[in-house]
Amino acid sequence: MIAWPDEQTDWASTLHDILPVYEQLATEILRTGARLLVICRNRQQLPESIAGNGAVVIREIPFNDTWVRDYAPLTVLRDDGSLCLLKFGFNGWGLKYPANLDNQVAVALEKAKAFDGNPARTCEIKYRNLFWFVLEGGSIETNGCGDILTTTKCLCAPNRNDNYKKDNFETVFAKNLYSKNVIWLNQGYLVGDDTDSHIDMLARFFSPDGIVHVSCANPADEHYDGLQAMADELAAATDHNGAPFRIEKLPMPDPVYDRDGQRMPASYANFLELTDAVLFPVYGVDQDADAMAVMQRLRPASEIIPVNARPLIMQRGAIHCATMKYPQQII
Repeated sequence: MIAWPDEQTDWASTLHDILPVYEQLATEILRTGARLLVICRNRQQLPESIAGNGAVVIREIPFNDTWVRDYAPLTVLRDDGSLCLLKFGFNGWGLKYPANLDNQVAVALEKAKAFDGNPARTCEIKYRNLFWFVLEGGSIETNGCGDILTTTKCLCAPNRNDNYKKDNFETVFAKNLYSKNVIWLNQGYLVGDDTDSHIDMLARFFSPDGIVHVSCANPADEHYDGLQAMADELAAATDHNGAPFRIEKLPMPDPVYDRDGQRMPASYANFLELTDAVLFPVYGVDQDADAMAVMQRLRPASEIIPVNARPLIMQRGAIHCATMKYPQQII
């Protein structure tokens, strides 16, 4: 799922830069054989190559931001075999930005029957409202086996779920996300990140027993100490059975700055895994090739597809942030 940029979003002044990125995202997703759900204000905004594709589902739904990862519903497989779409609350990353429309997208998708048209679906889809609990999709990472990876900086930040402690979150996750183990990272951050350290910019599962994280090899870089401390936390982490994870590293790209000279949170961890492919962020810097080689080694059977994430990072996000992935039978 993606949300199409237009002049009513923060992309207004850079549409000429960002629209080719979204067109590439859509094209590559469709090329892998996946179906694609696009929300937009007006379907006339979409290129014919996308609007006219039979594998594309289009719904005209208003939104504030295009970062659908953080406000679209999350999917869980229930014990009875049904797929359940969970609709959490979203408040603009802790009341930093307007989110009145984003917070209504999950309900609007249900009303628009956005998930009712896949002829291949054989299981029931259920919906559950959890608007009382603020949760952004980019703030948690799961291996699908009961282990959740997250950061205390984000989940325990003010203006999301005030007064919630780690054990409160773990209770909610166990009941609604079927988690058996929550791995809390207390260290690590990226300059320019306005999400309070979303995990999808720092560390990701590449397999049920493997985690790949951003690393910094330059002691003069302000990220060095924090990311090293985060690496130590990951090395000590265990899954719900007490087994350690296989830990791998992604390089940190050379600094990327906006037009005002502010450093942006460029990260290779913000990739999107598909069935047989990985859409991988690149920034036009020397580390791109090495980072892609790491991912190819970790996912040897997958095609690693580079996507120019430099325009995306100017609004402090990348490929994972701009997309929401669903099980094949949902869309």
